[in-house]
Amino acid sequence: MKHGAVVSAHYATPNMLRTIEDILGLQHLGVHDAGLPPMADAFDTNQASWTFNAFPALVLFNTQLPLAQQEFEQTESCCCHSKADARCGLVGSED
Repeated sequence: MKHGAVVSAHYATPNMLRTIEDILGLQHLGVHDAGLPPMADAFDTNQASWTFNAFPALVLFNTQLPLAQQEFEQTESCCCHSKADARCGLVGSED
């Protein structure tokens, strides 16, 4: 991804699909995605490395999915994301 860049091009789901197909080296699934441009201007091919921290969506903590405690601790420390904050979809009591 280009750091600090604003890409003004209009993209839709088929553009994203086309980009994923190209990155993974897959054949295009249909004529519609094959005829659209990939989202190439959103990526910097000269960038040496980058990092990304993914956190599960807060609504997942109300499910029975096995989420690692470390993931919750990272999410809990961010802005309004606490166990007692109903605005974030988590309802519970503070420990």
